[in-house]
Amino acid sequence: MQASNDASPEPYSYVHRGTEVEGRIVSDGRLRIDGTVNGEVRAAGVLEIAPGGRVEGGPVRATDVRVAGIVVGEVHAEGKVEIWRDAEVRGDVHAATLDVEEGARFSGRSFMAGDEPAADASEGAPAEAVGRAEPAAGSGGDDPVPAPEEARS
Repeated sequence: MQASNDASPEPYSYVHRGTEVEGRIVSDGRLRIDGTVNGEVRAAGVLEIAPGGRVEGGPVRATDVRVAGIVVGEVHAEGKVEIWRDAEVRGDVHAATLDVEEGARFSGRSFMAGDEPAADASEGAPAEAVGRAEPAAGSGGDDPVPAPEEARS
């Protein structure tokens, strides 16, 4: 006798190549984008931006995010963000794990779980105030880093 599988499959949504969406997409499961989305994207499962797929404006939020296309805007994942070969992310990434393959392009800051500023502080705070590093104790604080020739003397 075969065991019955009562678990229903994870919901799956798809933005087809050639489709352009303006606004907000919310998915209660897995989401794959082959087209273009100008706006916020939220997925309760894995979010895939396929080769040729593009998301602009964001933020992008999902359990895990796999980028093989282009994302311009913030990316937030509870788990892992993967930026695949030939993909591009221009914006900050907030995730437990970040994997950038050789040949991928990432331009932004990365905040790993536990290292990122509190949500209240980063939402609407000026970019220069978020993630500002403090000088190490005994480092002289405001002293500039010596030029190479100064360091040798």
